[in-house]
Amino acid sequence: MKDAVIYARYSSDKQDEASIDAQVRACREYAAGKGYAVLEVYADEAVSGKGSKTASRKAYQKLLRDVNKGRFDTILIHKYDRVARNLGEHVNLEKKLKDRAVELIAVAQDFGSSAEAKIMKTLMWSLSEYYLDNLSSETKKGHRETAMKAKHNGGYAPFGYDVVNQEYVVNELEAGLPASGASPSNTHRYMKCSEMRSTPGHTSTPPRRRSAGRTGGASPTLSE
Repeated sequence: MKDAVIYARYSSDKQDEASIDAQVRACREYAAGKGYAVLEVYADEAVSGKGSKTASRKAYQKLLRDVNKGRFDTILIHKYDRVARNLGEHVNLEKKLKDRAVELIAVAQDFGSSAEAKIMKTLMWSLSEYYLDNLSSETKKGHRETAMKAKHNGGYAPFGYDVVNQEYVVNELEAGLPASGASPSNTHRYMKCSEMRSTPGHTSTPPRRRSAGRTGGASPTLSE
């Protein structure tokens, strides 16, 4: 019986522990059917699979250290995109595991060991990166379209405006400051105080009128 470990990951607040549980269950079922003894489960929660985030994935880094220690023969994952959404990371991991005689198996994408299977596996690596690239492109396209319609794209409203149902509405108090004859220094002081009250985590309570206008909603979160 070969010794195996399981690696699972989910990427954003749109997923949760249930995603990890489902991945682990699929891997355990595969292990039971193929005669693997599961020694440990490594799980990264709410961490992106992008290449820039690899170092911050603590469970993944521990997995790589344990590979070097020769603790197991096989790593089970649900799909290849759980390991990474970066083609370079897949290639580097493949070489590292080959040097240590450790096999990586995606239980939902197990194509075998034929020459054709290698092509399919490499295709899955490329598609995992393509997913992020395409999602980023589509998100930017959506933001541009929203901006073209003069609608709010997220974050804080610009000074002089409130945001209601994603529409910009003039904040009469702020917009009237220059016309009221307020000195530049007083206007600047008001803007700084307003900006401070609108900063996330600031303890001051913003004026009633500004409380609705300075919270225009967060930008969409990519699922990676």
